[in-house]
Amino acid sequence: MTASDGKAPAAHRVVRAALRGHMDAARAAAYRVVCAHPDPEAVHDFRVALRRIRTVTRASRDLYGKRAMAAAEATCRQYGDLTGALRDAEVLADTLAAASLGPPERVAAERWLTEVRSREAVMRERVVARLAGHELEAGFVALEARLGRKPKRITTLADFGAACLARARAAILERLPVTEGQPEQLHRLRVRFKRLRYTAEMLVGFSPALDDDKKGRRMRRAWADTARHARHMQGHLGRLNDAAQARRLLQGAISLPPERRRRLDRGLLELGVDLERTSFAALADLPASVAGPSHRRVAVATATDDAV
Repeated sequence: MTASDGKAPAAHRVVRAALRGHMDAARAAAYRVVCAHPDPEAVHDFRVALRRIRTVTRASRDLYGKRAMAAAEATCRQYGDLTGALRDAEVLADTLAAASLGPPERVAAERWLTEVRSREAVMRERVVARLAGHELEAGFVALEARLGRKPKRITTLADFGAACLARARAAILERLPVTEGQPEQLHRLRVRFKRLRYTAEMLVGFSPALDDDKKGRRMRRAWADTARHARHMQGHLGRLNDAAQARRLLQGAISLPPERRRRLDRGLLELGVDLERTSFAALADLPASVAGPSHRRVAVATATDDAV
């Protein structure tokens, strides 16, 4: 059965509707960011909407052309980078709350948070000023124009979904094995699991178009299961990354005496060790349907392994 026989849903029609929905979500979240009294999740929701757009455009290069989709990805990446430091500052309080700190270190942490929040206000002003311009909307208009033209390739949604997941899983295996005490490796792996999660969630969002078919419903359940496990793994690695980011931010805590900085850093380091241990256990326990049947064999390497 082909996409042109009138029975199997064509991927490009579902992709087009999804991208329009994600662009509307990004616009709505951007408006919340620039409001005089922004809600605490606005930046997060804006970044999520941008990631979803990037996931769909990356997956759709064969459908609509690499150049047009890469331009949309670049626009979203630019605004993601713009808001990254602001989001790191926003989650710092939660990271510090999770660390085992004594009373003196808690006092120092509160002092540091006050310093970070003063810089956060400046970062937010820069983000708001950028969002008040027209660059993001211009990128969305260009993407909308491409979506309104004929796709370069016609394929079924089922074939499209299978190819997307295969690429996302292969990208994870490229980042394995990971080594204890190597936060940059784990950061890159986190990005790949995030991509797998958003790819699977993208397909789940597409899948109502398959509900009239028993095989399509099975695919939908499998995609939802992959999304759930990838989201779980991303959560572990995300908290670990937050702890690593907090340690980097701490180096600029000029209001703290050196000894207080060292003690805070020790607490964050211990938190990172615990989170790394939890992340490795979760990685080894992933079902084969998520990252492929061979991932357990190569999931974790020690610092002395030849694979490092």
